[in-house]
Parts: sequence; C-alpha cells; structure tokens
Amino acid sequence: MKLTAQVANGDEAYVAVERELRKLGPNGESSVAEIWHTSDRGRTWRPLPWRRAVRSLVSRAVVARWPPEWVNRMWLRGKSLSIEIREDGGWGGSWDPIWQATWNGERWRVRFERRYDSDVDGQIWPASIELDLPGITTPPAFGPFR
Repeated sequence: MKLTAQVANGDEAYVAVERELRKLGPNGESSVAEIWHTSDRGRTWRPLPWRRAVRSLVSRAVVARWPPEWVNRMWLRGKSLSIEIREDGGWGGSWDPIWQATWNGERWRVRFERRYDSDVDGQIWPASIELDLPGITTPPAFGPFR
C-alpha cells in the first residue's frame, strides 16, 4: 500500500491509499484505491464505500473506471470531500480522462473534468507521499502506517 493523497480539517481527515491487487482486475488494473475517514482526530478510521450516485450512471461518467486505481488529489469543500482521479488508458496521455468525484456522505457523484495535459498536469501516476495530518493524533492502523 502507498499513500497517494490526504486532507485534514480539525477533527476530520481523509487518506487515500493505493492497494495492489493479487490478480489483475477486469480492465487489467493492478491496484485499487481505498479512502479512509476519521471524524475523531484518528481514534477510529472507517473506509468509504465506492457506491456511485445514480446521475453518475446516466452521464459521461458512466465510462469512468470505478472504483479507481488511485486518487491523485483530494480536498474539502465545506463538509464534502472531493477527489481527482486520473485514468491511464495507455494512449500516451492526451486521451486519458481526469474525473472529479464528490462524496455526499452516502454516494459518490462522478463527473468528467477534462482530458489529461502532461504540460499542465505532470505525471499521470500518483506520487507516494508521507503521512502528514495536522491535528490528527492517531494515524490509521492499516497498511504502511502500522
């Protein structure tokens, strides 16, 4: 597992990890993202499910790889968590989509953001980052944080 994104605000924090799969997924993916949430400064952590909102299934987002292989960025807007997902379709970058998904507490609303632009977006693969959650007293007790 590697940490790919994180965000914290007061008692609340989210971390995204990329977990390697034992065998390739249905689309040839070798990993799957997991997002973990705490609302008590890290005393307890729970994974967010990858349930999608219905309107994500009747839009352009129906073709988004779900669940994603990794999360590139995450941020909070009020009480909502938003994430950026970059898909590597093997087309050399210019055809690869960037999706934005917002968690409403029960389901993800997924929408197409734009096409990947290597001059603006940098690498398509997420970097492995160090855990740094201001105000969170206890890191998650799973994966690389044990």
